[in-house]
Amino acid sequence: MNKNLKVTIFISVIALLAIGVGLFYWYEWRPAQIRKECARIAPTYRTNQRGVSLRRQLSEEEAKLLNEQAYPKCLRERGLNE
Repeated sequence: MNKNLKVTIFISVIALLAIGVGLFYWYEWRPAQIRKECARIAPTYRTNQRGVSLRRQLSEEEAKLLNEQAYPKCLRERGLNE
C-alpha cells in the first residue's frame, strides 16, 4: 500500500473514534452524570424566598412533592428534558 493511503486510513480511523467517543459522551455519559447530580441535590432546592431551608418545617408528603418538582427543574437547568 502507498504510504499516503496508510496515513489517510489512520487519520480516518482516529477521526471516527473521536467522533464515536464524543457522541457517547454527549448522549450517554453526560446525561447520566446530570441525572445523578440532580438526584443528589434536588432535596436542597427546598428553600423559601429568603433562602432559609424548609426541610424541618415540611411534612414528609410535602417534602416528597417538592422533591418531585425540584428534580425536573434541576434537569432543565442543566439542559436535559425529562
